[in-house]
Amino acid sequence: MRPGISYLLESMDGVPAVVLGRRLDLLAWNRTARALLGDFAAWEPHERNMARMVFLDPNARSLYLDWECKATEVVSVLRLYAGCYPDDPHLLALVGELSVRSEEFRSLWAAHTVADKGTARSGCGIRWWAR
Repeated sequence: MRPGISYLLESMDGVPAVVLGRRLDLLAWNRTARALLGDFAAWEPHERNMARMVFLDPNARSLYLDWECKATEVVSVLRLYAGCYPDDPHLLALVGELSVRSEEFRSLWAAHTVADKGTARSGCGIRWWAR
């Protein structure tokens, strides 16, 4: 992570901010995101992933005002990346893991929706009081 990105994240005091990789890996986060979403540094590095959090963390359902919206958003972005990087073994492994461990993920993946993070619906919302 470039130092400027870290500085930007920390300067966004009071606003939760994360940097996501193309597989929705959590690459960096600020203090507010850590307070709201959890201490990502305490997670194993390979577990630091927004899709894993949304589908496998039981607390995620209470975190989002509209969990179904967030789940659809996450799957749609992963499907876009799967189309762009069809041979990415880590992405294939993530999709396989989520397909095995989450019935909701399987169902949404089968719907074949595609969206970029920049065009995803913004109405999913986070419950600021959840954690």
